Amino acid sequence: MSRGRIWEILAHPAVISFIIWSVILLIGPVDFSRYRVTYLHDEFRKINTYFYYRDLDSDGESEMVSFDLNDTARTQIIFYKDNKIIGGQYDLRFRPMTPENVFFDDYNNDGISECYVFTGNEDSIFLNIIDGIQSKRKIVENVFIDFRHTALNSMSFPFINYIGKITLPGREAGDNVFIITTGFSLQPRNIYRYDIDKDILVKSPESGAPIIGCRLSDINNDQIPEILLDILATGNLDVSFPYSDRFTWLMILDYNLKFLFPPVKLENHPARLQIVPLKFGDSVKIVAFRDYYGSEEDTSSFCIYSKDGKLIARKLVSDFEMPYASIYQNEENKNTFYFLRSRLGVINELDSSFKVVRKLSIPPVESWETKARIDADNDGHPEYIFRSADLKSLIFVTDDFRNYVSWKMPTDFSEFFLISRVLEKGVKPSLFVQTNSFGTYIRFEKNKLYYLKYPVYLILYLVIFLFISLIARLQKYRLNIKSETEKKIAGLQMRAIRNQADPHFTLNVLNAIGSLYATETDRQKADYLFGKYARLIRQTVISSDQIIVSLEDELDFIKNYLDLEKFRKENSFNYEISIAKGIDTGLKIPRMLIHTFVENALKYGVRNRGGGGFINIAVSTEGNNYQVVVEDNGTGIDKDASQRLGSGSGSGSGSGTGKGMKILDELIELYRKLERKNIAYRLENLSEEPDNKTGLRVIITIPFRKSGSGN
Repeated sequence: MSRGRIWEILAHPAVISFIIWSVILLIGPVDFSRYRVTYLHDEFRKINTYFYYRDLDSDGESEMVSFDLNDTARTQIIFYKDNKIIGGQYDLRFRPMTPENVFFDDYNNDGISECYVFTGNEDSIFLNIIDGIQSKRKIVENVFIDFRHTALNSMSFPFINYIGKITLPGREAGDNVFIITTGFSLQPRNIYRYDIDKDILVKSPESGAPIIGCRLSDINNDQIPEILLDILATGNLDVSFPYSDRFTWLMILDYNLKFLFPPVKLENHPARLQIVPLKFGDSVKIVAFRDYYGSEEDTSSFCIYSKDGKLIARKLVSDFEMPYASIYQNEENKNTFYFLRSRLGVINELDSSFKVVRKLSIPPVESWETKARIDADNDGHPEYIFRSADLKSLIFVTDDFRNYVSWKMPTDFSEFFLISRVLEKGVKPSLFVQTNSFGTYIRFEKNKLYYLKYPVYLILYLVIFLFISLIARLQKYRLNIKSETEKKIAGLQMRAIRNQADPHFTLNVLNAIGSLYATETDRQKADYLFGKYARLIRQTVISSDQIIVSLEDELDFIKNYLDLEKFRKENSFNYEISIAKGIDTGLKIPRMLIHTFVENALKYGVRNRGGGGFINIAVSTEGNNYQVVVEDNGTGIDKDASQRLGSGSGSGSGSGTGKGMKILDELIELYRKLERKNIAYRLENLSEEPDNKTGLRVIITIPFRKSGSGN
């Protein structure tokens, strides 16, 4: 394909429209993502008082539970429904160590959720369970869970996370499973199962492995979920301590909190081990991601283990950001899992052979840890909520990692915040994002514009195409006008050449010069005049394709013309050309602009005197214009001025036909279109007395700045 053909295709309105359309879609302000976050309103609350929204009675509307933590020795709890207090105030002897130590669940499956509050003093952790809706009482109060240890020079609190409930077949009530783990305090680091009805607390074996995550999953098909643990190796305990944190351990517990198989030790610290179940046909196996981020000669890897802890496959992995990578379970497709490679939000969906099934991405995140896992839009699929890398936004990600939306937080949420889902009948769910004293209500929902994006895209493209096509048509129209103008210019050029190269004038000059060559004494003069004539002809030929020339060239042409005419008419007239200081002689003017008036002054002004004629040409400045004045001392003009306006280019009889002025007017009009400058001229007698006409003055006004410039 030729280059010209390629440019023709690229210049087509459809192609140009597509390019513009693509750019607009990339940088356009219209949000066509599948989901959006809508800001609702802000709310200031009492300092150190936290509010949790939960649908405790399963009626489709959230109740509100307030926790007043201003008293360091106790906790005040109030339940609200429809902004009215239910059952009075509940006082607990101790305080939650953090506001995150509050959870809600329906342990007995009666449709009423209870409030679980973990409190603590200097050396112990307690569990409290309150039914604020039905029985309006404390079901459990200050049940001792475990001792807590305080590390020297450390303010580290135990991390407590409620995992869920395990309900055995045939039982109505379930057992509550939760984690308590510590950092510098070293202990406790355990899983707990609490049977409320029997008031039985079961604790996992003594362990030094810090638990950073936990999930319930039935991996042996016995209808009872196992407990899968994510483990951190920090290296704070001696190797002789059971399951020391100098190693990572593959640990899975059964309902009785016994190890499903002896924990598998993986060497070296610091490291992190995450595990998720993965379906292989009818069976379930375990995918483990070990992220080693120490300085020893060790590598990170993916491994697959059987349900009894046997290693099936292992693959080294290095193309990720340590220690910010993470794996997540695929809730929809049990045959794959998700791998967050870096804080930049690069995500791969991997299969059981660790091959990339799909590449995904989300905005840059602070870390692999989610700030919440909550069903924000009440569609049955909990969203992941991350904090952005700049700590200024929350990133909502659907559980399949295919959709996300960022919401910029209105205040500083960089330290601590809580998120609750608010349900109201007849209204879409909203979220309450709360800090110590400030809260914001927002709504995570499907974007209505998402379903309109393809029609909008099509309409947008059609609008752009119509606009570009209109411009193309206008440009074509402009080019047609330009073409017509050029045709007119070509015609005027030929007429101008014929005007300037008048054959009668040429023959008369050549005859006069030829007569000088007849004698020896006049040959030098003849050479001088012939040089003038040759220069005149050369100027005519060289500028034959121009309708615009410089002021300098026009005056030079006039000077040569007048010198030849003066010789031909035997010095019957004189002339003078004066140019004021500061005049730009390079200024472009229409060809023949001044020459036409000089020619008329000579032919129809001074020649009628018979002798003593004079032509004065003066160029000066007048404001933002140049002013060219052509004066003669002829007879002036009368009311029938056609003779003075002729060009003398007709029959040569001396009777002007006005053709020269018509050509000049057309040239001035073309000049206006091309240069956007309006040239004007006027004629006036030097004496207005009817019987005392002593000459004619022509005043030509030439702007030296473009019209419309404001000057």
